[in-house]
Amino acid sequence: MWRTWLGWVLPLLVTAPLFTQDIYSYLANGSIVLQGLDPYSAGPVELLGADNDLARSVPFIWANSPSPYGPVALGVAAVVSWLTNDSIIWGVVLHRVLSLVGIIAAGWAIARLATRCRVSPEAALWLGILNPLTILHLVGGIHNESFMLGLALVGVELGLRAVNDSHEARWRAWSLFIASGVLISCAGMVKVTGFIGLGFVGMAAARRLVDKHGVSGVRAVLGAGAAQLLLLAASIAAVTVLTGIDIGWVFGQGGAATIRSWLSATTSVGVGAGFLGMLLGLGDHTEAILTVTRTVGVIIAAGFMIRMLFATYRGAIHPVGGLGVSTFVLVVFFPVVQPWYILWAVLPLAAWANRRFFRMAVIIYSGFMSFIVLPRGLGLPPGTVFVIYLAALVTFLVLAGVGWVALRRAGVRVLN
Repeated sequence: MWRTWLGWVLPLLVTAPLFTQDIYSYLANGSIVLQGLDPYSAGPVELLGADNDLARSVPFIWANSPSPYGPVALGVAAVVSWLTNDSIIWGVVLHRVLSLVGIIAAGWAIARLATRCRVSPEAALWLGILNPLTILHLVGGIHNESFMLGLALVGVELGLRAVNDSHEARWRAWSLFIASGVLISCAGMVKVTGFIGLGFVGMAAARRLVDKHGVSGVRAVLGAGAAQLLLLAASIAAVTVLTGIDIGWVFGQGGAATIRSWLSATTSVGVGAGFLGMLLGLGDHTEAILTVTRTVGVIIAAGFMIRMLFATYRGAIHPVGGLGVSTFVLVVFFPVVQPWYILWAVLPLAAWANRRFFRMAVIIYSGFMSFIVLPRGLGLPPGTVFVIYLAALVTFLVLAGVGWVALRRAGVRVLN
């Protein structure tokens, strides 16, 4: 599996960014952090200047917007900026290498989590790491989900090893648990969805306290929660000191919500309702409706996540399954959904879910979505993408037909 994966991804190391232009935002924000500026105060154009090559390369939607990424993502980008001396080409290459490292870490964790969940590691790697969305978008597109997922999944594996593996010495178990909390916290400081793993490792620890040490349920949950919160606070403090980036990222996570993504159920309902209101002559209230539908969606996802956390505590679902299912529901109701966001859920679920229906659904979705985003990464509506593919198909058929007729007239035997 790993050799096959390497065969697919190594040629991508020397290609231009595919399916997105977000990498140029990473490069610009890395330079901003390296220069000691605040990436959460303004956009790259304002901070670096309109004549700066990095700022001019940033996609228009992010050119004048504060960074939506956490301090770990920006700290990594600053290191890349320092190593490459703000070179765009070498910056792209180094970021892609880091994406590969993140995916390798995620694959290592998936194989071990699959064994823990009694799922074939080969099948889990095939569905998660060899998934075309992983190869095309996390490697080709160089999205920072690659090392977010790597940090989160390695953290979950270490946490479950600390909690469930009785052969571990006590000092080693505590070391693994602390490392788990730090890694998952760092994943959340790439994108906030990475924090979810803290809850499920914490609930697994609470269940262990009840079963093995006879601690009462309330004390176990509160104790595990307090330990995870302490590790989270310590990790945030350490990253803040190391990177010099303040906590502005806590309040800057909603920047991407300005995008209207047709893959988001709550956004599609809101836009549809707004359009219907305009048809009825009620005026354009789309933004107000979007606020309501998106808020309701987040509340539903949060409620379902709490349900899965307590199901994990009761032992009704494995922590990996609870994490994957909760993240899947979150993606469904998330205000902004890109085709590769489903990987937040697919990678942990690949290590737990072994039903044929789940695997077929992932195969169909991944195959279809691989064609939705065009290589240049332009945000085109689905109808436009369909017309482009239809035009390409018609052109191919016309050229093939002309060639077939020409060969027949030249007396060349062709297929009938």
